[in-house]
Amino acid sequence: MTITFSEIRFPENISAYTQGGPSFSTEIVQSANGLEQRYSKWYNPINTYNVSHGIKTQQQMEQLLKFFYVHKGRYCGFRFKDILDYYAHMEHIGTTDGISQKYQIIKKYQIENMVYIRKIFKPVPNTVSIQLENKTLQPTEYSIDHTQGLIIFNTIPQEKQKIFVSYEFDVPVRFESDQFTGMVSAKGFYTWNNIILQEIKL
Repeated sequence: MTITFSEIRFPENISAYTQGGPSFSTEIVQSANGLEQRYSKWYNPINTYNVSHGIKTQQQMEQLLKFFYVHKGRYCGFRFKDILDYYAHMEHIGTTDGISQKYQIIKKYQIENMVYIRKIFKPVPNTVSIQLENKTLQPTEYSIDHTQGLIIFNTIPQEKQKIFVSYEFDVPVRFESDQFTGMVSAKGFYTWNNIILQEIKL
């Protein structure tokens, strides 16, 4: 069986120095009098990260090289902890309907009446807790699909109960390049000018 995504997390001792975040795609059409129309081409942004600043030692470079080999450059995706955005507390993900047993984990970004809803596909094992209305559920009352971000209740809950979830999450990414371009500088520093990781849409 061919594996195109591994559930391995990119080394945190390198990703701790991340630069990057979400990128949208907007088309702007400007008329002759200077007025413009803007069109959002993507509802969901693509996160990109440059983690080159995290390479400081030979050990880290060797760790990165090993990671690059086993994931075959751009071929195989993996988990990445975005140190700027990796958790949610008491996130209201929905209300039970008395029929569904599975619910998608989400994260909301909201200012007044403007809101963006992000689906979370890679919750981190052993970090998820669930509250149904005012009751904190025991782990024996549900299971988590950590590869798709689904909560699966053992028993279908009664309708009209709010679901709150606290969790940490990773971003599914891949290397942006198939070529490894690490180097050792004259002063003995181990570097790679740009280590770009690009989010994978699931």
